Amino acid sequence: SLGPSRAASGVAMGSDVEARNGGKAGFAEKKARLLSGRAEKVAGWAPLSEDELDFEASILRPALLSSKINPAKDFLEHKADYDQCGLFALLRRMPKGAVLHTHGVATGCFRTLVDMVQRDGHFYVWQGDSSILQGKFATFEGSAPEGWVAAASLPGEALYDSLTLTPGPHTVESRWAEFGQLWERVLPISACANFYFGRDGFLWRTFEAILETNVMYIEIKECLGLPFRNYDGTELSDENWGQLFQETVSEFRADHGGFLGARLVLTSLKGDSES
Repeated sequence: SLGPSRAASGVAMGSDVEARNGGKAGFAEKKARLLSGRAEKVAGWAPLSEDELDFEASILRPALLSSKINPAKDFLEHKADYDQCGLFALLRRMPKGAVLHTHGVATGCFRTLVDMVQRDGHFYVWQGDSSILQGKFATFEGSAPEGWVAAASLPGEALYDSLTLTPGPHTVESRWAEFGQLWERVLPISACANFYFGRDGFLWRTFEAILETNVMYIEIKECLGLPFRNYDGTELSDENWGQLFQETVSEFRADHGGFLGARLVLTSLKGDSES
């Protein structure tokens, strides 16, 4: 909710807009004039072609009308409504060009991630005492220490639930606390170079998924200071894993002519110091 000062500033800004447009009556008149031509123009000035008008009438508007979604409701409680609506199906099929802001492993589908983790054979999940976060993942060469259980032996749905936000009542603080635990659990997966890079790795599968939705280019953020490691725990330099990213992109492009490429955007966590 807005505090008194922010609420007051919101009123002031609204008054400024009205004043610049000739008061409330002038503002309403200008708004009505712009909206009256909305069905025939793009961005308020470019006329739509006959084909575009036909698309809007026969495809876009029916998709909108058939989509029973309410953005005022909690997204996690009603995600299935979004997944099944006609508008989402239409957007998936439309050419979209590029995705310019996404983050590492979160770019991909976590159901795909869980399936790959269980088939991989190197991942274990903590099922011991409270000394380690329940559900945290790790990799081991050879036998795992006591308390670690092979991911392949656990129900896939339970693993998926442990890595994704759950529906239900929450506060902003509790939701961020839950997200922090999810991040701690998935970090060893997201920073496993053997699992993430290369042909048929998780990054490759992510590229396949976005290409299926007609996205041809993507920019992915990765954090400096969170190094990638191999299954045996060997740490890779930034140059090493950056090269693996580049090689994965190049190989994927060679196999998929419609894919323009991907850019690695290096960033840092907000809590990190400049040093």
